[in-house]
Amino acid sequence: MLGSLGAPELIIIALIVLLLFGAGRIGKLGREVGGSIKEFRKAVKDDDRPVAPAATLPVEAPLAPAAPAPTEPADPKKNVF
Repeated sequence: MLGSLGAPELIIIALIVLLLFGAGRIGKLGREVGGSIKEFRKAVKDDDRPVAPAATLPVEAPLAPAAPAPTEPADPKKNVF
């Protein structure tokens, strides 16, 4: 296994990341991550507020079931097809 990372390993990783991405790109990435964290905290804080009850809509009475259509007696002389 890898084991725990100490200070020398973290410094080496940070230098490799700095070489790969450059200082400007890392700063921009840090600002974006900070903004995302700020927005997330704001959303969580807003979500904790009690929500006002929604306006209640009037409940309509259920409709009566439709009556079946009257059927006519079948005419044996009439061809269906």
